[in-house]
Amino acid sequence: MQKHLLLYLLLFPCFLFAQNGRDDAFTLSPGHVQVKDQFNLGMVFGGPQLEVEYSKIWKVRSINLEYSPELSVGVLFSRGMIGADLGFVPLDLSVKWSLHHSEKHSLRGGINLSANYSYQSYPELHNNHLFWFGEIGLAPVFQYQYRHKNKAVNLRLETSVAGLLSRTEANEPYFYSLQLSDFFVRPHEKMLFGSLNKYSRTRMEVDYRPNRFGNNAFGLRIEYLGVFFHPQLHRLNYALQWKRYL
Repeated sequence: MQKHLLLYLLLFPCFLFAQNGRDDAFTLSPGHVQVKDQFNLGMVFGGPQLEVEYSKIWKVRSINLEYSPELSVGVLFSRGMIGADLGFVPLDLSVKWSLHHSEKHSLRGGINLSANYSYQSYPELHNNHLFWFGEIGLAPVFQYQYRHKNKAVNLRLETSVAGLLSRTEANEPYFYSLQLSDFFVRPHEKMLFGSLNKYSRTRMEVDYRPNRFGNNAFGLRIEYLGVFFHPQLHRLNYALQWKRYL
């Protein structure tokens, strides 16, 4: 069953891109990422990160269907040591309904289904062994827009409620592994169900569109991931973002 689930996640984008969409956007987000992993004896690694996202939206009357895959790469530093951080979201699908709409205000709410994967590697601490957290989860999502003349401010909030989770297990000392299966297969093995007692993933975005009929928007993004079961993991990412509507 897990193999079938993995195959579905890999092929799902192909079905979406085969359709004609509208309101496509490309987002570039330079920022900073911090990671505190229980494997690292309490040390906090942090450094610059760059994230790219592509969004595709379909509108059916008052319903919006949005697909937004993401990829991020970061470099981590702590006490003179270096590490690497990789974020991969092949599936991020939101369905949002109109809850309120007026001349200046609009509010949408819905549900988000996503497959989120976070990978870290610390060559000087663990001989380049790959650590990961994987989640296939559900989250309520809300999006608010304020409009004044041709300008607009957008606010988006998303926070997890439940999902299937996978976390790196303890490794033998000096054990090296950096294979393709570590990225795509092992994060789907031994998955467990968890809710707010197991993990939390929260994301907030605010952006300003100087011309809501134009192509550019500028904003700020904050995203937090907390894993509360052993081995614990905390990851905080905050970034500026430039969104280019296509």
